[in-house]
Amino acid sequence: MNAVRLRPLSLIDEDWIYRACQDADIQRWTLVPRPYEREHAHSFVVNGLGEFIRWAIVDDETGSPLGVIAIHGVDPVSREADIGYWVAPWSRGRGAGTQALRALISWAEEILEIHHVVAKVASDNRASQLVVIRAGFEMISHQMGPAVDQMEKVPTNTYRLSLER
Repeated sequence: MNAVRLRPLSLIDEDWIYRACQDADIQRWTLVPRPYEREHAHSFVVNGLGEFIRWAIVDDETGSPLGVIAIHGVDPVSREADIGYWVAPWSRGRGAGTQALRALISWAEEILEIHHVVAKVASDNRASQLVVIRAGFEMISHQMGPAVDQMEKVPTNTYRLSLER
C-alpha cells in the first residue's frame, strides 16, 4: 500500500463518502444516519455534524479517497481527544486506517497539545480494534456502548494512547 495523508474535506468528497456509507460495516459500526442519503454526505462535508475536526484519508500518490478520520472532541482540562474513523470498503486490509491514525496523532499532539487519544470500538469489530492496537493503543475498559450495531449499544472496548512524555 502507498503511504496515506490527511486532507481537509471538500465538496469533491460528497460522492465517495455517500457511496462508502452505503457499506453494511460502516452502517453497522458507526453512527452514520440510516438510511444514508446524499444530503447527509453534503452536511458532513460542509459542517461536520458535530465533529471537532475531520479529514479525508487519501492515497499520498494518487489522491484516491480511502476513508475518513475525525476528532470528535477534546477535553480542555485533560487534553484527551476522542477519535473515530472508517475506511471505505474498497480500501480495507491495506493499513490505511493505522497510517491515518498515526498521522492524526502526530498532528493532534503537535498542534492541539493533546496528552491522550481515546477510541471506543465495538468488541466484535475486530478490524477496527486492530487499527488502534497497531497504532500503539492499549485497552483500558470494557462496557456497554457507546459503540452501536444497528443503533443498539453493544459491548465496547475503550482504547487509549498516552502521548505524555
